[in-house]
Amino acid sequence: VSGRFTADPTLTATATSFEITLPVASNLGAAEDVAGVAFCGNIAAQGAEVIGVAANDTAKIQWVAGDITSQTWSYIFSYQVL
Repeated sequence: VSGRFTADPTLTATATSFEITLPVASNLGAAEDVAGVAFCGNIAAQGAEVIGVAANDTAKIQWVAGDITSQTWSYIFSYQVL
């Protein structure tokens, strides 16, 4: 799965995250059932991890915000349909 999103965090040095639905439903059992990364090309060294959320069967993109301006990110992750 790949795509883009725009993030506009309100505080720096703060855990920031959101969940997205999977394009093909899967019954996730653990965080490691989804694996990937996201990066913002306009902020030096600003990356995120993509993990699974078993409780919601979604992918979670999470990072520690290093900037409070609205920026576009790109992400890629994979998962197994269970």
